[in-house]
Amino acid sequence: MDHDVEPSWPEVDSIWRRFLAEYRSAEYQTDPNAAAVLLPETRSQLANVQRGGWRWLYFALTRGSARGEPLPSTREFAQTVLRDAGPHLTHLLPQLIRAAIYEPNPSFNRRHVEPAMHAFGPRAVNEALLEYLEHGTGQEKAGAFRALYWSEVLLDERTVRPASPFSPLWEAHTDLADVWARKHTLRLRLIEEFVANEDPVARRSLATEVCFDAALYPESLRHLVKRAIEIARSHPDPFVQDWVVAHLEPRFVTVQLPDGPTEVRVLTSRREAPMPPPTNRQDCN
Repeated sequence: MDHDVEPSWPEVDSIWRRFLAEYRSAEYQTDPNAAAVLLPETRSQLANVQRGGWRWLYFALTRGSARGEPLPSTREFAQTVLRDAGPHLTHLLPQLIRAAIYEPNPSFNRRHVEPAMHAFGPRAVNEALLEYLEHGTGQEKAGAFRALYWSEVLLDERTVRPASPFSPLWEAHTDLADVWARKHTLRLRLIEEFVANEDPVARRSLATEVCFDAALYPESLRHLVKRAIEIARSHPDPFVQDWVVAHLEPRFVTVQLPDGPTEVRVLTSRREAPMPPPTNRQDCN
C-alpha cells in the first residue's frame, strides 16, 4: 500500500484486525514476547494521524472493536498499543488536540481525546487543552472546553459516569488537583472573552460554556455578568438568546399527557419548544 495515500476505512479495518488477531494469538498462547513483536508495526501505522489507526483504536476503546463486538481483549489490545506508541509519538499530541478543538460536533471530539489520554496520559492532554483555553481564539477556547469533558479522569471508562471514591481513578484525579484548579479558573475567565470578543460566531461558541450566574464568580469578574447577559440577549443568533433566557428566566408549565402522567416542561420567552428543566444554578465547576 502507498503510504502517501490515505487508506479507505475498509483498508484501515483490515490492517488493524490483522494486528488484533496476532495479538490475540500471542495472548492466548501466553507469550508476551510474541505480542511485543507487533508494537513496532502498530507504532508505524500510528505515526501518521491521517491513516485511520487512531480512529480505529478509539472504536476499540469505546465499543470493543471497530464493528462493535464487546471483546475485552480488543480493548486491552488498544490500550497496549497506545501506551507503547505515546512515548515514541509525542509530536502527534498537538495534532490530536487541535483536531479535537476544531471538531464541530461536541461528541465526535472524543475520538481524538480518548486515544490521546491512553497514549500520552491525562496530565499532558489536559495541559495541552488548557493552553488553548488560556491563549486560544474565542472559538478555540470554546472548543477546548468542550474537549475537556472527555479528559476528566474520574469518568468510568465503560459507563462514562463519575467513578466512586474507592476507584483507582480517584487517586489519578487527586494527582491532578492543580490541573482541575487551573481549569476552573480559566472556565470563569471565559466571560472576559465573551464580553471582549465582538465576533458573533465566537460568541455563539462561547455562550454555552459561560456561566451567567453572578453569585458563582469572584468579585473581580462579577461586574461582567450583567454585560454578558445583555450581549447574549441581543445576539443575532436566536439560539444564544434562548440559551441565556432558559438559564436565567425558566418558566415551568404542567402538561397533562393523553396516556400518561403529567410532564414538566420549560418554555423560553422566545419560543415554546420543550426543554429539560435546568438546575437552579448553572454549574460552573
